[in-house]
Amino acid sequence: MIAKEPRLTDFGLGIYSMSKLSPEEKEAEFEKERAAMYRPEAEAAFEKACEFLAQVDKTESINTKRSSYGLKHTYGNKGENYITNGMFIAAAIHCGFKWKETHSGSPNVSFNMSEKSIKSLTKDRD
Repeated sequence: MIAKEPRLTDFGLGIYSMSKLSPEEKEAEFEKERAAMYRPEAEAAFEKACEFLAQVDKTESINTKRSSYGLKHTYGNKGENYITNGMFIAAAIHCGFKWKETHSGSPNVSFNMSEKSIKSLTKDRD
């Protein structure tokens, strides 16, 4: 799944903006963030997120009310449910959700996820 989006890292799309880094340092940081997605705990988080996302209904249009960063917290981003933004994005892509960048340069994306479905799954957690 990670190979489907070459900009995807553990952080999200790209790396945290570090304007003081040289191009070589930025490339090294990108590679480090990309490699982090292959850690065993990242893979376990991916699987758990896929189980959660299997319960989320797809819509025709992208839900711009929520970003991947917000959704990972809605998912319950604590303890055994901890997941990075990038791994949440990878899980959603794997589960067949369409996506688009929230805005140019952002690590976050929005998906075609039903707001009603998300609220239904998380109502007992709020």
